[in-house]
Amino acid sequence: MTAKWIMWIPRPKNIADMKDGGKPSLTTKAMGWKTYVEQKTITKDEKEVKKYEHYLKYVDDPFPGEPGEDDVVYIFSGHGVAGRQNVTWPGDQNPLDAPFIATKFSQRGWGTQFNGRIKIYSCYSGDGAPPFAKTVAAAIRGKGYTNCAYFGYHGEITQQYETSATTGVKGVKFQDIQQEDHGTHRWSIQPGAKYLRLKKKRDPF
Repeated sequence: MTAKWIMWIPRPKNIADMKDGGKPSLTTKAMGWKTYVEQKTITKDEKEVKKYEHYLKYVDDPFPGEPGEDDVVYIFSGHGVAGRQNVTWPGDQNPLDAPFIATKFSQRGWGTQFNGRIKIYSCYSGDGAPPFAKTVAAAIRGKGYTNCAYFGYHGEITQQYETSATTGVKGVKFQDIQQEDHGTHRWSIQPGAKYLRLKKKRDPF
């Protein structure tokens, strides 16, 4: 079955459609992934088949179908700053924080059996003390989603990262790891809300 690649913007569509000065809107950026995502293939029964179906969803839209282990959700919410515990977007006077994002995520129709990937896709979400991605991951886990892998990103996510299939985005993975795997860089969340430092990871796009 084709996996789902969901670009979830936890804001109303009218806000997501607003441009950031001369830069594209959140909606435009999310839709810019469609061709790239739907060109990904896997081999099944000796045939090349599409790996993902691309979806764009806004704050109160239901997620499609049942969750699968190969599904990925990008929380595509706006501007982040290292260590700041919310994200912003021009035209919206209400910064989004982790409790809001977690509550809205839990209401999208996918049960806590979801065991795919959740990526907090905003600049510097993997930086700071604590990183915003760590806070969001803990909040969503608090809603019962304890089997997902969570990701945050180091530094600024540029348009080059969003459009190039060969550029590696500097990322840090918030997932379950073994004790002997812990390193000296950033954070990982384990079941039972135990935190360990994790070596820096790169997630290719």
